[in-house]
Amino acid sequence: MVAMYGGLFLGQVDLYSWDYKSIDSESVKKETYSLKEPEMQSDRDRIYQEIASNGGTTLKEIADKWGCPPNCISGRITELKQDGLIKEVGKRYLPNYKGKLYPHTVYKATVGGFSL
Repeated sequence: MVAMYGGLFLGQVDLYSWDYKSIDSESVKKETYSLKEPEMQSDRDRIYQEIASNGGTTLKEIADKWGCPPNCISGRITELKQDGLIKEVGKRYLPNYKGKLYPHTVYKATVGGFSL
């Protein structure tokens, strides 16, 4: 197994001799987040632009359009709501894979707390 830690290549690692207790899990979490942050920001921007350009859309509609599972988008939707960039404006009934209709929250972009 090849291992990376702290941006350093550690080479081949014998998993049975690895001292897992010596790794500071908080620093690993922070470093992993810092590596993923630009990608997450880019995803946030793309999702915001999608919502703003459609005048209101659902998480499911974005996921279907982009061909990814909803859980890839839901975290960014939550961040956008918490930052006040989007808000929930209603429900839209959309079919699942069996054709049964389910309610999905419709999101709209906001500026200064007002819907676009």
